[in-house]
Amino acid sequence: LPSERSFAIEFGVSRGVVREALRSLHLSGHIDTRLSEGSFVRINKSMSRSLEAASVVAGLSEADGLEVRQGLEIACACLAINRATPADLLRIDASVLDMQSHLEEGDFTGYLAATLVFHLSIASAAHSPALLELTTTLTKSHPTDQWIPHAKETTESAAYSLSVHLKIADAVHNKDMAAVTEAIPLHY
Repeated sequence: LPSERSFAIEFGVSRGVVREALRSLHLSGHIDTRLSEGSFVRINKSMSRSLEAASVVAGLSEADGLEVRQGLEIACACLAINRATPADLLRIDASVLDMQSHLEEGDFTGYLAATLVFHLSIASAAHSPALLELTTTLTKSHPTDQWIPHAKETTESAAYSLSVHLKIADAVHNKDMAAVTEAIPLHY
């Protein structure tokens, strides 16, 4: 990282303020500070996995990306069936209500964003840090890449999509793995 002096000049603060900020980052495990050498960003296992996942996602074709997402969503939903807490189920329900609201308003961009929240809610309910990290990586890339084949959403296609997401949510609530594995491929 730049020196304390460089940070102080760039941000127009005293070196004491910069020193305290760097100390906080060091104590939280984000940087390493070495006497007479400076401060260095610490790459932890989680950050390393995120970078690896992001590089894998960046190289996927549209077809491969959709296959990965489908398999990942099935894995997350199956785990969520066994691990979801009542709070997790409420978050899933809230995301479905948000999807319905956007659909009723004809807001397809908002609807698509709400579907991403839905899938993150399912991944979170799986209580698997690795699967949540992969889902988050895929979800972050989703709005800006070719994986929105339905970007020209119509009322009919969005209504169909909503019905599939409702089936997924119901399957998780009812702890029905067969219904999950049947429903998820329907929206690809």
